[in-house]
Amino acid sequence: FQKKAIGKMQDVSKGEGRTVLFVSHNMGSIRSLCNRGVLLENGRVKADGEVNAICDMYLNDSLETLGAVWKRDLNPQKDFQVTRVELKDKSGEIKSQFSCEEEFHILLTVNVKKRIPGIYGYLQFTKADGVAAWISDSNDLVMNKLETLPIGKSKIDIVVPKRTLASGSYSVYLNFTSQQNLFGVDIDSPLDVCVFNLTDDYSLRGDRRGGYLSTLLDWNFI
Repeated sequence: FQKKAIGKMQDVSKGEGRTVLFVSHNMGSIRSLCNRGVLLENGRVKADGEVNAICDMYLNDSLETLGAVWKRDLNPQKDFQVTRVELKDKSGEIKSQFSCEEEFHILLTVNVKKRIPGIYGYLQFTKADGVAAWISDSNDLVMNKLETLPIGKSKIDIVVPKRTLASGSYSVYLNFTSQQNLFGVDIDSPLDVCVFNLTDDYSLRGDRRGGYLSTLLDWNFI
């Protein structure tokens, strides 16, 4: 549906005398659809100009305020809320610099006031240029575990295997929704919470490798 919607917007925007206003946090889609950007901050226009320059300004502003730990106060009005996010290595040390040769963990602290049917989490790793490098849903492979979280505070550990992402800088984006919730689809939207950097000092190509993955493939003779 997203591909069809963006394709339709592209068709409409190319027509003479038509203007499309596209509002999004997805910098990749904005860059491909738009030629002009307007950056809003606290309801006011902060910048207006060429789309790539505006996207870069938005990304730089976002990354400057983020690190390996993100936290916020508990909102007693929310039935489900993420209150803390930490980036850790295998030994449990909080850090934002990792090697492509090591796994790392995204540890979420969540507070559940009431169980929400159909709730699922959306995780996205976004490169510094705004392109989504990897997307994961909490219910991709197994039963939806978020529906079974106990009332109170819980920890969720998301393991990112080694040799998954290519070297470079990334932001961590989180969102929680439910199509079955009677009071609205949006449950909790932390959005950009942390940033991290990966380096590759093991493989021959190392940090010069392009693309989005660092997986090393075997070249076997048969």
